[in-house]
Amino acid sequence: EEVLLSDEDERLAEKAIALCMDPPRMARQRTQAHAAVWSRFGPQAIGDAVRHGLRLDDEHK
Repeated sequence: EEVLLSDEDERLAEKAIALCMDPPRMARQRTQAHAAVWSRFGPQAIGDAVRHGLRLDDEHK
């Protein structure tokens, strides 16, 4: 679980409180969220997207 989601404000607040009361879970979620963001928006992902957008990755095929 990388992020807390809920359709209801109260349920989201309950999830946030539960997370804050569970430091090991909070640490795991922080690590998972960081890894997810880095893989989607980190330098390698941005470079890959630019190369793909400019069709530079097609030149090597």
